[in-house]
Amino acid sequence: MIYDKIENIGRYLGISEYLDQAIRYIMTGNYRKAKYGKNIVSGEHIYYNCPEGAMAKNIEGMDYEYHRTYIDIHIPLQGKENIAFFSMETGKEVKAYDQENDYGLYSGKAEGKLCIEEGEFLMLFPEEVHLALMKVEEEVTPIEKVIFKVRAK
Repeated sequence: MIYDKIENIGRYLGISEYLDQAIRYIMTGNYRKAKYGKNIVSGEHIYYNCPEGAMAKNIEGMDYEYHRTYIDIHIPLQGKENIAFFSMETGKEVKAYDQENDYGLYSGKAEGKLCIEEGEFLMLFPEEVHLALMKVEEEVTPIEKVIFKVRAK
């Protein structure tokens, strides 16, 4: 997991070929012009989603997700959200991994939580269990964000 300012994302070049391509694309700022839905950067190797009508809300008690094929890079464009996480060893699998859709679900207690907002990013690697779109304030708030999906291998 990497949490940093978007201006520092170039520091993470060299981890993998596809991640390098994604980082270079992010450094252009073109993702800020995203259309809602799926935006292709390099076929199924690198793309990003821009969810329409996303809300940071109370999702305590919800199941956490993990991936095996893709690295997630969460980048808020407007608003902020908490993303909670815990290690697989401390949780319980509630939905077996679905290879076609690259996710499985775990239940458990958050070991940590990060608040990310415009100008920051959170990069989550395969099998890092996480739960996004958790509210920061008392009220449910809208958030505009993109989530990059970068093939890990």
